[in-house]
Amino acid sequence: MENEATAGSTPIEMANILPLLIAEGTLLLLVLIALPIYAVWTAQSSANVVLKGLALPQGSVRSMLALTVVGSFVIFLVFGGAALPNGTRFTEIVAALTGIAGTVVGFYFGSGGSGTTGK
Repeated sequence: MENEATAGSTPIEMANILPLLIAEGTLLLLVLIALPIYAVWTAQSSANVVLKGLALPQGSVRSMLALTVVGSFVIFLVFGGAALPNGTRFTEIVAALTGIAGTVVGFYFGSGGSGTTGK
C-alpha cells in the first residue's frame, strides 16, 4: 500500500493540496459559523424578521448552501490547477463542478422571485 494519495498514476503531493484545504476550511468556517451568528444578531436587532429553520432568518440556510457550493467551486478553480497533477482530468472535474454551481446559482436566484410565501 502506498503512503501517498494518487490520482491515476501521478502522485498528489500534500504541499500542493495544503492551500486548497486551508482556503476551503476558511470558507466553511465563515459560512457555517460566522454567517449564522451574524444573521441571528441582525434578526434580534429588528423586530419584523421572522426566524425560520435553525432559528435563522428566512432564506439564510439556502444562502449558506449556495455560498458553500459556489465558494468551493471558485476555490477549486483558483487552487485546483496547482494542487492536481497534469494527468488527473482537471478539465472534466471543472466541467462537472460548473454544472453543479450553475444549478445552485439558478435555484438560488430563481426561487427568490417565485412569488410564493410558503405560509
